[in-house]
Amino acid sequence: ENREFYGFLAADKLNLPYKLNHVPVPRKPETLQQLSTDPTAKRVMELLALERFTLARREWFGLMRTLPKDDVGAAAYLASRWSWASGAILTLGRARLYGDVELRFPLTHKTQIERHATRWEIPVPWAFAVVRQESAFMANARSPVGARGLMQIMPATGHQIARRLKVRYRGAMSLYDPERNVFFGTSYLRYLSDSLARHPALATAGYNAGPHRARRWLPDTPLASDQWIETIPFKETRKYVRRVMAYEAIYRARL
Repeated sequence: ENREFYGFLAADKLNLPYKLNHVPVPRKPETLQQLSTDPTAKRVMELLALERFTLARREWFGLMRTLPKDDVGAAAYLASRWSWASGAILTLGRARLYGDVELRFPLTHKTQIERHATRWEIPVPWAFAVVRQESAFMANARSPVGARGLMQIMPATGHQIARRLKVRYRGAMSLYDPERNVFFGTSYLRYLSDSLARHPALATAGYNAGPHRARRWLPDTPLASDQWIETIPFKETRKYVRRVMAYEAIYRARL
């Protein structure tokens, strides 16, 4: 019944189908109308059109602080209608509204993700899951350590990927371009998969912590993958792998 790693794992052990338990957020027409005509919401829409994403988020979450919780779901739906997937995801997350699977796990950038995942012969749901975990579909995302774009690629890693693919590297700013970022990120997932026994849990750990660490964490004797995940010494990477594996299951159903 739980839409997370251990819930899906239990379903696997019991040979039961996954249940996503999708519960759409309330979206009363009058609330949507009121929000869409709000001056702050209008500014946010214009800022998004101008790709001033940081200012848009600042304005939006200032507005969210003034809304009753019953209206936050409608606000997230409105953000989704503006094709602002990350805004919808973050809005629902801050309000702890986790039931709406379609808003929380959107199919944004579907064309790029499907095309490049297919090109590199990796599972499309896995690529979606990594994007969802890395950036929540925020194309201009930048981590505190400098990782950039949808799949949060470090500039040095981007340079290595370009060299391996024998394509021109156009610098760190090019990693904010969704097409280039997904091209590089999915090719890197394929590289990790090939380097780590074509095992999705190992490759996912390698994406987060580096392939050298994933290799170092391999057990001396064979171990079931769910048990191996629990032995990962980095708490961040353990949580990362669990989330990506759960998100992959959700995206497999969504697709």
